[in-house]
Amino acid sequence: MPRTRAAPVLALTTLVVAGMCAMATSSSQAAVRTRASFDLSSQQPVAREWFTASGRVSTRFRRPVQVRVLAGPSWRVVRRATTSTSGVYRVTRLATTVPRRYSVVVPAVRRSGRVFSRVVTGTRTVSPVQQSSSLDVLPPVAQRGSAAAASSLAKNSVVARFTPARPGRPVTFRERSQDGRWVVIGGSTRQGADGTAYFFGTAGTRVFEATTASRFGAPAVTTRATSNAWVPTFGDDFSGTTLDRAKWSYRTGRAPSRTHSTNDPRSVTVGSGTLRLQVRLDPAAPNTTAANTRYLNGQVGTDGGYDFTYGVASARVRFSPARGQHGSFWLQSPTYGRFAGNPGSSGTEIDVAEFFGRGFPKGGLATYVYYTDRTGDTVKIGDVWPRAAGLVPRADTWWSSYHVFTVKWGPRGYTFYVDGRVLYATDRGVSQTRQYLILSLLTSDWELPDLRRASLPTSMSVDWARVWRSAVGSSPR
Repeated sequence: MPRTRAAPVLALTTLVVAGMCAMATSSSQAAVRTRASFDLSSQQPVAREWFTASGRVSTRFRRPVQVRVLAGPSWRVVRRATTSTSGVYRVTRLATTVPRRYSVVVPAVRRSGRVFSRVVTGTRTVSPVQQSSSLDVLPPVAQRGSAAAASSLAKNSVVARFTPARPGRPVTFRERSQDGRWVVIGGSTRQGADGTAYFFGTAGTRVFEATTASRFGAPAVTTRATSNAWVPTFGDDFSGTTLDRAKWSYRTGRAPSRTHSTNDPRSVTVGSGTLRLQVRLDPAAPNTTAANTRYLNGQVGTDGGYDFTYGVASARVRFSPARGQHGSFWLQSPTYGRFAGNPGSSGTEIDVAEFFGRGFPKGGLATYVYYTDRTGDTVKIGDVWPRAAGLVPRADTWWSSYHVFTVKWGPRGYTFYVDGRVLYATDRGVSQTRQYLILSLLTSDWELPDLRRASLPTSMSVDWARVWRSAVGSSPR
């Protein structure tokens, strides 16, 4: 009996194995290679902030996909999804608090008698970051308006910054009341493209904080509590009828780049609460042709009277719209260039704001820092900033309204502001020595082809200029 039954079992086993081989061969012959792409919406999200895995599978019918993460020595599937009929997949609300490696697996499937192969994409590493925050209470440097006004009416700018930036994420400002409670002020605002948000008001001795709300899985973040810590050390509202010679001096003479123009007190007037600087025709020079015309420029400075090291300097200015000249508020070191290649010791030229006229490329408003390198050549930091126009209302211009232009200068760098809003920051070429203030309207040789002599005189108006030092930092000279 055992022998009579053994032969059929052996034959059946042989047939099953043969059938499996035949099916494997058939499947192999029918296999269709699959390709798949894989990308992440962010590889540096804020910790716990959602991110998305997406891509495309080469087959054009619905297929399962698996998002997996490397956990120790092995991979673990964390989310499953299905492609669209065109092969597109998108897996949302992924999150992590620690660095992780991700990949996507598309399992093999059989469709219409054909096997479509399994594919594993390459990996992407997600390295979450912690969102940092800071709060800066500036002196009264926000006072945009069409008319001259007392500097005492300017508002403090409270600047909250969140890094990395999450534009559109809500931000709420609060102040601490006398009984210690935090009270919301100013309503809710949102992070801008650079992660900043603003509150404008009278700071006094008030203490502020700001919170950016939880969003897309990322937790809320609150800045440190900060108060106004600035002490005024210089100011002029130009309230008289002549230049205050105890604060300012006329800057006279020519510069190598301005061979057709001379700084002259006749281009400087004070009245109606403003300092007016002009470009005008020189009455002592012929003006029958552009080549032989000479010009008088207005320029004043505090050199020899007031200078300082580190602080906040501001001027409320309405620029001239004319081309062929540029209005400026700037700081200069009396030892500029003395120690070549060492801007800390030599000092720098800090152009807080320069405006080159209506129609100048990129909007015409610039900030610069200059110093000399070891060979004596000039190093130029900064640019004309197209984004400056985004800091003011769309219908506003640099010549129809007064705007407050500000630099905050410290041992680690400069931050430039327009009406209390951040325009530009740099940590290059930092002066560590005293600097004085200059206000000017000048026409340089390179600008003369754009100057319309028939429009002269042109004027730049300065409503006030002020400097503050930190109550806990270095004192100005």
